[in-house]
Amino acid sequence: MSSAVSEVRAAAAEFVTFLNKSVTPFHAVSECKVLLEAAGFKELKETEAWKLANFGKYYVTKNRSAIMAFAIGGNYKPGNVY
Repeated sequence: MSSAVSEVRAAAAEFVTFLNKSVTPFHAVSECKVLLEAAGFKELKETEAWKLANFGKYYVTKNRSAIMAFAIGGNYKPGNVY
């Protein structure tokens, strides 16, 4: 079996594991938080001022049933909308 096929099968197995753990939106968000934190993302609170850094990785949750993750590029400057 080629390595590409093995990689696809491994990714599919990981996705099925994620789906099995994500029986509700709340479970899905909880599982996403685990995966994001393992990848170095930091949680931001919607109600607090955010201190963002170049190359930072962050996520925000809403009502424990929605999640948004984003990464900051190296050219980020506060107030620069582009």
